[in-house]
Amino acid sequence: MKSHFGITIPTKPYLSKYLQSLYGSPIVFSTKNYFGTSLLGYSTTRMYFQAETMTHQKFDSFNTFMSVQLPRHWLYQYKFKTQIPKCNIIYLNKHFEERFEEDLTRFCMLHMQQGGQIKDALEIFCNMHSIEIEEDITYDALKQKEYRKRKEIIQKLQPKCSINKVVCKA
Repeated sequence: MKSHFGITIPTKPYLSKYLQSLYGSPIVFSTKNYFGTSLLGYSTTRMYFQAETMTHQKFDSFNTFMSVQLPRHWLYQYKFKTQIPKCNIIYLNKHFEERFEEDLTRFCMLHMQQGGQIKDALEIFCNMHSIEIEEDITYDALKQKEYRKRKEIIQKLQPKCSINKVVCKA
């Protein structure tokens, strides 16, 4: 693609596969989809030089590089550089991880409503996105992500009740 140039974004293996299953490989930047608008929101004029891997917290090691193609006019029309600052890489990954967890939980909830098992739902979701369980993400981590997000969603949907009052507010 001569009209595009490539950048790499450090991420986790399962997030890379998830995003590439949704937007293609390499991902071609567009402001008309979730990925493009998210990337645009985390881009700035500051530069940083990418290391081999990046670790934010104990479990946040971004050691997989996802290829993204951006239009060449990006360099001229906007005041963005070809790199994303380290702190924004972390925020961008958290943003995509949140989306992954929401999609995973939504898929599992629908599967279970139809009488399926959570284990099957997790495996089907991973197969749909070419994610290798135990290689890209452990089964336990996947299960915990789904459980925490489901609990969060259910809690948000619960009516607010006061301990002193019998009446609940929806």
